Amino acid sequence: MILFFCLSVINGAFATNYPNSRIKRFATHTPRNVENNISTLVAHLVKPLDDDYDKAKMIAFWIASHINYDEYLYNSGGTTKLIKNYKGQEPEELLKSRVGICGDFAALFTEMCKKAGIRAYEVHGYAYPAGLSLSKAQKRGTGHAWNYFKYKNRKVYVDTTFMA
Repeated sequence: MILFFCLSVINGAFATNYPNSRIKRFATHTPRNVENNISTLVAHLVKPLDDDYDKAKMIAFWIASHINYDEYLYNSGGTTKLIKNYKGQEPEELLKSRVGICGDFAALFTEMCKKAGIRAYEVHGYAYPAGLSLSKAQKRGTGHAWNYFKYKNRKVYVDTTFMA
């Protein structure tokens, strides 16, 4: 079983300067003219912040509020309306398409954190309800990707897909 936490759940775990409500409001009201490339977007998002935890929250909330999950791709097993024979999108492609699956969300979070000077990593595994016993074949259908970032020598897990 995989255990992970969304940033929205663990807000109380670290002392930060900005409450979730303020960060969400800033992230959801990002001007369209700064959303054309990752560098410009990240510079705008993290400008008012000085704490890496707050910066990662800002990035996660932006992704969760601006990128849509591609239910069609997930349910079709590898073909999307936008991309045939889907192999994943580069973060800049996802920024343009605004639709992807968990691996795309995780790659975008990693790249945006990198631009903000935060060490973030992708995690690949399975996501299914706790306590549910699945066979290996059943688990293959529950593949999932999420992230963690380093903050004060600790790993903080983030799942922007589930946040969205």
